[in-house]
Amino acid sequence: MAIGIPLPPGNVPRLRHPKRYAGTVFSHPITGLQAGIVRVLSVTQVLWNRLLGVNDLFNLRARARQRQRARLTAFEKQYDDLIDLLCAAAHEGIQSERESAYTGSRAFMLAHYPRIARQVRSHWEFNGEGSVDPFEPLFIHESLEDAVNGETGIEDIMRSRSALEAYREELDAPRE
Repeated sequence: MAIGIPLPPGNVPRLRHPKRYAGTVFSHPITGLQAGIVRVLSVTQVLWNRLLGVNDLFNLRARARQRQRARLTAFEKQYDDLIDLLCAAAHEGIQSERESAYTGSRAFMLAHYPRIARQVRSHWEFNGEGSVDPFEPLFIHESLEDAVNGETGIEDIMRSRSALEAYREELDAPRE
């Protein structure tokens, strides 16, 4: 004689056969316990690494060198384009598309060279050629004609190229 009152959902699992559902009843606390252990271990590992700080120091240096390499690679690409443009203009003459390309390269160099100059300066001063910057005469002029007709164009190209190569070798050298 059932009255037809539905049982509340909390009581339904207790009425089922206990052997069949024992795995599901105990699996939830076990997975929670496993997740807690993994969380404690990972937090402990992070705190231990931060306490020692050695790995973070090496990672910071490695990331800084990687940023410097990326910055140098982008600068070298624009530098090579500028040198190609100057050489083509010197051999074949100055044209309007070359003048506009020089204006774009010049804008990039003016914006990005100061950051590279700090690292490259020691390499072009080391060559004993004096303390005159070999990069600036390549892009400091307003027009392509003035840049091509500069006094020390080829010498500046050679000195700046050797400074860039020396800086690249310094960045690629393995650290101890």
